[in-house]
Amino acid sequence: MKKLKVNILYPTSAPGGHGVETAFREMVNGLGARNDVEVMINSWAPADIIHAHDPDPISIIKLLRHKGKRVISGHLTRGSMVGSVVDWVIPAEFWWYKRFYKMAEAMVAVSATTKQNLIKEFEISAPIAVIENSIDSAKLATTADQKAAFRKSLGFMPDDFIVVSNGQIQPRKKFDEFIDVARQLPKFRFVWVGGIIFKGAIKGLAADQARLMKMVDEAPENVLVTGVIPLDEARKYLRVSDVYFHPAVQETFGTAIVEGAAAGLPIVLRKIPDYDHTFKNNALLVEPEKFSETLQELKKNRELYKKYRAESAKIAKRYDNSAAAEKLVKFYRQILA
Repeated sequence: MKKLKVNILYPTSAPGGHGVETAFREMVNGLGARNDVEVMINSWAPADIIHAHDPDPISIIKLLRHKGKRVISGHLTRGSMVGSVVDWVIPAEFWWYKRFYKMAEAMVAVSATTKQNLIKEFEISAPIAVIENSIDSAKLATTADQKAAFRKSLGFMPDDFIVVSNGQIQPRKKFDEFIDVARQLPKFRFVWVGGIIFKGAIKGLAADQARLMKMVDEAPENVLVTGVIPLDEARKYLRVSDVYFHPAVQETFGTAIVEGAAAGLPIVLRKIPDYDHTFKNNALLVEPEKFSETLQELKKNRELYKKYRAESAKIAKRYDNSAAAEKLVKFYRQILA
């Protein structure tokens, strides 16, 4: 069978510290591990498939010049714009993404809910495959000795009970509720991996930025906020932790959740419809008033803890990038045919 040439587009100079960047890198890794695909990154050379992740100007020019099939991953919907950027930016951002998505001859939605929103909100008529974001789960597997060494290097004690979350600090991620729960559980350690990615001339675009920055500055002593750090460093904090807690009110998918699962952590999520087709059967989905109680129960009930570690292993296996790459290649061949 002919080897596929796939040109994957993403502005590598863009601010890091968010799920789209991770999705791009894991797609490259997953496809690059196969012997039936030649992966190109941000290339001007001809390819069978050009697959874009972000509507930056250079990617759009490459999409317009491309002679093969154009595929775009739909990472953003109107719901993920609300609470990410200031309100007055949303209409312009939506207009921009709508025209970007319309360039696709086929799309990849990162969840079934996202597919529904792409059709409803953006009026997409091109074929849409649901292929969730994925990671190389093996890179997060952690032995007891590794966990102990990482804890020592990062300044944690062996008996700390560490609750971690990962993502941009923005209203829809509910960093404020993360802080509230930390205040309720002063004997637990809480780590938020991430920060506010809008800096310099564009810092005024982040929603509710001043309030959130004040919240970071005034976080209780049992909370560590890492700021935006490289992916390998971010994953160390997952590998030292005991529970992954994600209080966001909206997610198109949630790659960081899979990372937490791959690190062997029970997953605690807000009960929202966004997870109905992804994590609902393998994570603890709870109402906000039960966040603190659920974390305490996981600490004291070892049987419950073991059960949801086992459920996390199922998440990690389901969303490993080898499985996603297989789905992608099949989709590519279908649209080429």
